[in-house]
Amino acid sequence: MRDQAIEISKELRDPGAVNQSLYESNAPQAAELKAKIYQLLENGESRENVLEYFASRYGKQIRYDPPVDPWTAALWVVPAVLFAGLVLTALFLILRRKKEKPS
Repeated sequence: MRDQAIEISKELRDPGAVNQSLYESNAPQAAELKAKIYQLLENGESRENVLEYFASRYGKQIRYDPPVDPWTAALWVVPAVLFAGLVLTALFLILRRKKEKPS
């Protein structure tokens, strides 16, 4: 059970830290959350149930691998579309300039 609790604490982020897992964090809140992991495991909860408990309480971002939703997808799609538009505009301007200059 100890090993399972350690693995779960490595999978969850400390909500009060920028980029630390619960396992790495020494914050008082992290200690409370680690104790909650042990308590849930002692009560017979499965690994998935423990992860779902924390995700429902603190949001999906507590996990290092949150599921993709429309907002997360937008964080990747919008910059990609803007970059593609910039590249296409640059190509259009270069080709237009070459066409206007007589050789």
